[in-house]
Amino acid sequence: MLKCALHTHTTLSDGNLHPEEVIQLYYNSGYRVISITDHDRCYDGPTEHKDMLIIPGIERTEGRCHVVEFGGIRILAHPKWSGLSEDDFTNKMTSCQAYEAFNTVCRQRSSRWRPELSMWPGQGIAVDDFHWATWKLRDIGLTNFYGLGQTWIDTEPTIEAVCSAIVSGIYRTSIE
Repeated sequence: MLKCALHTHTTLSDGNLHPEEVIQLYYNSGYRVISITDHDRCYDGPTEHKDMLIIPGIERTEGRCHVVEFGGIRILAHPKWSGLSEDDFTNKMTSCQAYEAFNTVCRQRSSRWRPELSMWPGQGIAVDDFHWATWKLRDIGLTNFYGLGQTWIDTEPTIEAVCSAIVSGIYRTSIE
């Protein structure tokens, strides 16, 4: 079973760790797949680190929406946080293979948002949307909250196999 972080940021956009530091952080936490998805810039570094697969990706801004892209698939990022209505969501999903049903950063930014009460049916993954190694939140008081949303995939550690499993819905999620 591959522990996956499918939406992460580095100093290539608005993260506070260099790509190598982010990769090592996740590797040390038992992840075997990470997709580096900086804002409007595609990661072009190594795609392997020891026994971890690194998938180059990008988070694009498309109007009010953000879409994470990697390996030929598109994932609608944080639809609730983006303020999408169910109609907006349905329309956007015609060009996406999955969506973020749980996104740690967005949950922390609004303590009133409860994703478990507002998920749409379909292909929902869990991500942490990692940006900051430490970030003190006033009303919640968490630091180092990377890794709280995880997607687990039972497949070979290749870009094609991971993307195929996501498209097919053959994965599980956890919030730890």
